[in-house]
Amino acid sequence: MLEVNVKSQTIKQPSTKSAWFAYLLLEFEHTRVGTQLSRSKRIGPLSIQRAFYPEGKDCSHIYLLHPPAGIVSGDSLSVHIKNHDHAHSLVTTPGANRFYRARDDLNIGDPKQEQNTTIELDNKAVCEHFPQETIIYSGACAFNTINISLKKHSVYLGWDISCLGLPHSGKPFSKGSFTQINKISCEGRIIYHDRLSLSANSSVFHHKAGLDGRSVYGTFFGLRQQKSNLSSRARKPNYSTQRGSLH
Repeated sequence: MLEVNVKSQTIKQPSTKSAWFAYLLLEFEHTRVGTQLSRSKRIGPLSIQRAFYPEGKDCSHIYLLHPPAGIVSGDSLSVHIKNHDHAHSLVTTPGANRFYRARDDLNIGDPKQEQNTTIELDNKAVCEHFPQETIIYSGACAFNTINISLKKHSVYLGWDISCLGLPHSGKPFSKGSFTQINKISCEGRIIYHDRLSLSANSSVFHHKAGLDGRSVYGTFFGLRQQKSNLSSRARKPNYSTQRGSLH
């Protein structure tokens, strides 16, 4: 493994020929002309389109681009979004992400496929994170992690949508595994942590208290500072999550 240090963050980079590492850092700042992408750093095949402003100068819209359009065994993709004070960004993708079938031959390398998203919001910063769905192909060995770090007066809205297999194309999720981890912290304190580990034979996938055999599920997150008309009462962070599944 090689180690890459990006702004005091050490990231392990696969050193084998069968692995592909990608890292993208985006920093947004609020200026007199609105929210601007003030800094970016890229390693590997992750990039962005030029920021645009359909809602006005205060909200910067960004498309994340991954030209290979999918993640195979040994791949590790990391996206780090940092919104400084008062900055407002909306981050999305032009198409679905894909975890393809993992390799079977362990002599070639690790079958694991990883995608990691880190979002940091400073005081009164806002991030809307609405990527397209993630498709997990049968036979995948996929790990998807979202780590959100907020200040008390920041706002986050975001979702993740996962599609297990392609059942309507005759390719159901019949083998493999998928692990989804969502973590939210506010002022350094963890306020939400969820880990969902699924396999084709898992009881969570088939049980009525789980997905009940459904192939698509999603989680929506919303967090903002709770408003109070009582000046004597301390304001506390308020957040909500909602998970649903579809046939």
